[in-house]
Amino acid sequence: MNKIVVTDRTGESQRFDASDKMRILHAGLLAGVGLPHECGTGTCGMCKAKLETGEIADLWPEAPGRRSCRRPGEVLLCQSAAVNDVSLSLRSAFSPPLRPACERVKGRLTLEETLTDDVALFRCTLERPLVYEAGQFALVGLPDLSGPRAWSMIDYTPGAAHFDFLLRRAPGGGASAIVFDTSDELDVELIAPLGQAIFDPDEGRPFVAIAGGSGIAGMLAILARAEAEGPVNAGTSHIVFGLRDPDSAYLLDRLDAAVSQMNGALRVTVAFSDAPASALLQQAHANLIFTEGLAHDVAAPIVEQAKHGDVKPVYFVAGPPAMVDATLQHLLTVLNVAAEDVRYDRFG
Repeated sequence: MNKIVVTDRTGESQRFDASDKMRILHAGLLAGVGLPHECGTGTCGMCKAKLETGEIADLWPEAPGRRSCRRPGEVLLCQSAAVNDVSLSLRSAFSPPLRPACERVKGRLTLEETLTDDVALFRCTLERPLVYEAGQFALVGLPDLSGPRAWSMIDYTPGAAHFDFLLRRAPGGGASAIVFDTSDELDVELIAPLGQAIFDPDEGRPFVAIAGGSGIAGMLAILARAEAEGPVNAGTSHIVFGLRDPDSAYLLDRLDAAVSQMNGALRVTVAFSDAPASALLQQAHANLIFTEGLAHDVAAPIVEQAKHGDVKPVYFVAGPPAMVDATLQHLLTVLNVAAEDVRYDRFG
């Protein structure tokens, strides 16, 4: 085992061990160290640190998040494995430790339901139950694939011995080829739970959730917890679900039923960017609001109205990085939403 020392910008240091092949970020998180991160997979760049002493192996030199490593010696902790004892420094402060604490667990992944040509529901049966919060995600390691993938749990069943995932086939993607084109169960290894985009009903606040494509997964977990707890007596919650066109739509039945169950405490708007909803689709899902446009544009008047309610809502954003970035910029700079009220996932 290699000794890892990480020092943040305040001078505080944390120490933990990591094996030669273990990603430093993952080893630290499993040890309870609050290392900054978002995706944990090399996409976002939030886990960058400067290598001060020692040697690391770069596991993915082409990682998109490497764009953030502009200074000499900066590395991505999620793509670095220690070759020997190392010390690193952060330009930021340590984050709060993950709650619940993340663990390493094995599981078996199976196809549950095909929703469209490129979207399906999968179930991962775990070797033991894990507790998690609504809105969190797991890092899933697939056989014969370098590096894990970040997948949001689609439901809220804490303490259950399974996670349910909503996955989209990515053209040419290595994970897609393994998951979608394999008929047998897959043995996987998970690090979970991760993520700070958590919905806690005890806050007593409604939510405005803006999701693009399969980013709806974590929002459905938030919705499941809201349904289980009952309506928040502080205002109406909203979900804006952005899709390309009606032919690519999925899970509308689930959202329609949720609106009905929440008795006026939830409104769901489905925004198609490329084509309008047909009259037949609207009739089949009468509890949903259908419109055209990009999700962040469609959400703007909803956010403006919610800002002036008696209780400030929590804003959740999830989807492809470009969609999340555009939505965050719109919320923070155009709509003047306070940063502390926004929680998001940006996996890529």
